[in-house]
Amino acid sequence: MNLRSAKMLLKPLGLLFLVQGFALSPTNAAASQTELQASANASDDAVNHQYPTLGTTLNLDMKNVTVSGLSSGGFMATQFHVAHSSWVQGAAMIASGPYYCAQNSLTNALAHCIGTPQTLPTITELQQQISTWEAEQAIDPIANLQDDKVWILSGTLDTKVSRKVSTSLYTQYQSWLAKDRIQFEQNKPFAHHFPTLTSGTKCQESASPFIANCNYDAAGALLKQLYTNVQPATKAIPKNIYQVNTQSLPEEQAQTLDKLAYVYVPSACAKGEQCQLHISFHGCNQNAQTIGTSY
Repeated sequence: MNLRSAKMLLKPLGLLFLVQGFALSPTNAAASQTELQASANASDDAVNHQYPTLGTTLNLDMKNVTVSGLSSGGFMATQFHVAHSSWVQGAAMIASGPYYCAQNSLTNALAHCIGTPQTLPTITELQQQISTWEAEQAIDPIANLQDDKVWILSGTLDTKVSRKVSTSLYTQYQSWLAKDRIQFEQNKPFAHHFPTLTSGTKCQESASPFIANCNYDAAGALLKQLYTNVQPATKAIPKNIYQVNTQSLPEEQAQTLDKLAYVYVPSACAKGEQCQLHISFHGCNQNAQTIGTSY
């Protein structure tokens, strides 16, 4: 999610937190309020020192978190939503597919979850494994999802993750949520990228940094779906962007992450007002070493 295009504020003022990879779990959510832990790829020294380090405790509403993501980040957003549905209340996915699509297999991922696959795992097949994990309490109860909101976008020019794959995600969510809780955008002429109003490459191209100028505010559209209290767009304040060191997480979590995450902290939030937290998972080849801080 390009912070320059995400010109939306939430009431209470929202927090856009750019992240990739599992960083939080139900057991450490309380600690996250004081340490603000999360994940993102960023290790290049030039990138590391572009933004100041967040050094203050934020007053976050950790019971009403929302997530979003592009491509692999979209798959991650769904996983995060389902696994932590007791405190994640909504999800938005761009160019993504169903939960457990790859079934822990790279072969399956390449054959069934990207491009325009001949076949996809059936929703019933995937649900069997989800039910097993739920019974084992490895994920939160699926019933938590029923009052959440979901937004899905699949561009008609996307050949990397086709509409067939995203439609499977839509069908899966319909088994958990009422249809009127899901918005599925599937008729816009977008390639494989994060669409914006004015930033990025040509809309019909899928090219680095996978952010495209499409005269469409995907960040604003998804936030409007996930929240009922979105205010009119305002200009983001660059000095409100901070970096967060993820390496203070427990070792098992930190070792799967890169060193830094990036967080946009609205001014009122920095002064102690309670904020809502939105986590955005970037896609492949959108890490900071590859595209800097464009995302």
